Amino acid sequence: MMIRVMYSDWRQDMVSAEALDRLLALKRVKKFKRFNGWVNVGYDSIRGTGGEGYKGPDRRGASSEPRRLAGRG
Repeated sequence: MMIRVMYSDWRQDMVSAEALDRLLALKRVKKFKRFNGWVNVGYDSIRGTGGEGYKGPDRRGASSEPRRLAGRG
């Protein structure tokens, strides 16, 4: 999947998800586009960033057992 990005100099491009990760790490992207609109880097939430201060349990994939639906055997 290709993602539209806006560089710091306002140019736009289409890049792969892997390239976007690299560009974000290098702080070369001002914005990128999600299905619901533009993400402002440094302002909007971006997956994989900002979680340094969280000290609670990791709920993502915490259980290796499948979840059971209520009322089912």
